Amino acid sequence: MEQSKIEAALSLIRRLPPQKIHYNATALSNLIEDQADEFLQKIDQPLEIGVCSVTNREFIKCEFNRDGNSYRSPYSNVYHPPFEDGEDGVVPMQDTRDLEIKANELFLEYQKLYYQGGLSNIYFFDKDDGSIACAYVVKKDVDRVNNIEKGTWDSINVVDIKITDPSKKKIVYKCTSSVILEMEINDISAGKVNISGTLTKSKEETKVLDGTTDLHAFHLKNIGQIIEDMEGMLRNDLDNFYIGKTKQSIFEMRDLHGHQEIENIKKGLAKDLLSRQAV
Repeated sequence: MEQSKIEAALSLIRRLPPQKIHYNATALSNLIEDQADEFLQKIDQPLEIGVCSVTNREFIKCEFNRDGNSYRSPYSNVYHPPFEDGEDGVVPMQDTRDLEIKANELFLEYQKLYYQGGLSNIYFFDKDDGSIACAYVVKKDVDRVNNIEKGTWDSINVVDIKITDPSKKKIVYKCTSSVILEMEINDISAGKVNISGTLTKSKEETKVLDGTTDLHAFHLKNIGQIIEDMEGMLRNDLDNFYIGKTKQSIFEMRDLHGHQEIENIKKGLAKDLLSRQAV
């Protein structure tokens, strides 16, 4: 019964406007308070930005650095806002935290080269089965070109890392990547058009660790490669399928509207001609 509530909420939110997903997710979670955390973890929400009070640097707030209503800064490892009861919140184990620090330094360069702006962070966390996982999140404003008034690109890449054999040489990386895209276009002929939606894909790769490679360096290399591959696939799919299909639908609507206008003009001319003949 409890699971059916979550499934019903997920089914409903898929049918609501994507640009209002944050408001709708909050409203639906209030209806199922006992399962709110599980429900929110199952949906991709637009990313938000916070400021670390320790370093005064902006960081991305998402489900993967959240504990209650507070969010952990990847720079200071401190939650914002602080917990009222004085607790520290959930933080990664020291080895995982060390990997997180290295990853944020490395992926900052990736973001500058690949996105040419925006804000990105990568969060690592320990799982109950002893494995680790990470979430690389990017938030960027869409360039205002081709009649785009405003827009945002939110990218969420979650990578599960599992060692599959006792020798610890085979490591499986499973990446689930999602893009939340929203654009407002103002065109003279079409008027204001909102294009928004979410696209998700998954990919799994197995890598063999040799005895000479540092484990942290091995993880960072493979995480970076699989994320780069996934984001490239998502960009192509969004451009060729989602946005392409949307444009096609708009053009078809324009053609239909234009055809109706022509028919109305023809009828008007015919009626005018008949009235003149009658005179």
